[in-house]
Amino acid sequence: MLIDKTQLPQRKGQQMAFFDRHSLFLKTSPVGNWPDRLNARYQAIIEDNRGALKDATVLDLASHDGRWSFAALDAGASHVTGIEVRPELVAAAAENMTALGVAADHYEFVQADMFESRELFQRPYDVVLCLGVFYHTTRHIELIELINRTGAATVILDTMLATQPGCLTVLRAERADNPANGLDETGTRNNAILVGHPTASAVDLMLGHFGYDVQRCDWEALIAKLGLEPQRNKPHSAANPVGDYASGLRGTFVARRPPAKKG
Repeated sequence: MLIDKTQLPQRKGQQMAFFDRHSLFLKTSPVGNWPDRLNARYQAIIEDNRGALKDATVLDLASHDGRWSFAALDAGASHVTGIEVRPELVAAAAENMTALGVAADHYEFVQADMFESRELFQRPYDVVLCLGVFYHTTRHIELIELINRTGAATVILDTMLATQPGCLTVLRAERADNPANGLDETGTRNNAILVGHPTASAVDLMLGHFGYDVQRCDWEALIAKLGLEPQRNKPHSAANPVGDYASGLRGTFVARRPPAKKG
C-alpha cells in the first residue's frame, strides 16, 4: 500500500481541505504556513493536474518539508524524488512521510544543490514540480534546460513574477539567511544574493523554447471559486494569503510536451 489511510484524520460528510487534513506540514516549516494559501495552491498545483500525476514518477525541486511530494503521491504518483539544499528540511520530509504512512520505496529525498547534482536530471521523470525555487536564482534558462533533460511530459512551475512592462526579468536582492530565500550562498555579499523575478511572458518563452506548450492557471477564477477576498494592493500575509496571486505578482504555469507526431 502506497499510503496507509488508517493513519490519516477521518471526517464524515464533506472532505476537509488537503492541508487541514495534513496539518503536520504547518509545523515542520516556518515558511508561508497559512492554510487558505496552501489549500488554494494545492488546487492549482495538484488537484487540477491529477491526470498527469497518476502513476507518474515525479521530481520535486526544492522539496522543502515534503509537502508537495506527499501531495503528489496522495494524488496517485508512483514515486517522488525530492531535492532540497537544507539538511533539516530533508530530515523533516522523511519524518513526515513516515508519520503519514507512506511506503519507503515510493520516495527519496536528496540533500543537494540542484545545480551541482546534474546526475539527478539524467534520470527519466514524468512530472517535474518546480514550486517556488524559480525566483530564488538568476539561472532560469539553465534550470529549465536541466528539467528538459529529464524528458518530463509535464512541468508544473510556480513562481514570483515581475510585472514591469518591456522587460523579461527583474533582478532583486534577497537576504541569504532568511529560511524562505535562496538556493545556496553562491555570490553572497552583505548577507544578500541576487535573484531574478521573470515576467509571465519570460516563463512562457523559456518553456516554449524547450518544446513545451504552456498554460497559466487562471488564479482570478480560482480565487473566486474558493470564496477568497484578496487585497491586491497589499503584500500577501496570513490575513491576505493569496494577494500576490491576485495581483499577478505570482503565477502557476503548467507546461506539457506535445505528443510525438506519428509517421
